[in-house]
Amino acid sequence: MSNVKWNGDDFKRQAQAEMVRRLERASIVVERHAKRLISVSGTGVQTKTGVIRKVKGGPGGKGKTVYGAFPSAPGEPPHKQTGHLRRSVTHEVNNTKLFARIGTNVTYGRFLELGTKRMAPRPWLRRSLSETSAKVKQILGGTKPVK
Repeated sequence: MSNVKWNGDDFKRQAQAEMVRRLERASIVVERHAKRLISVSGTGVQTKTGVIRKVKGGPGGKGKTVYGAFPSAPGEPPHKQTGHLRRSVTHEVNNTKLFARIGTNVTYGRFLELGTKRMAPRPWLRRSLSETSAKVKQILGGTKPVK
């Protein structure tokens, strides 16, 4: 008989911990990209003459804030009005079943993503995953970036 030490359980725990770490990193990449997509300002400021002007970085200066002054077109991510949707975007990782979820608990986030009978979709979450898929695969696969 040989003196072979079985470390299978330790290896399994280490592999699972590494996968959880990678899922966390990949989730953060998708979440941040989604927040960037829905950060284009859709508000403006009404001047004293009644003209609505776009303000970089959101409403500022004097005048009344006009919500929906610069709406998003169908097929592009929704423009930011109040920032509530963007603040609500988050992620969670299930450590035991090894999956991640990225999304929002704001009801209208789904309506914007999928559209309604009266509004065409303004995809932002699926688009985020699609646009970051190469980076996500790199993180989950543990490969080095291709230059």
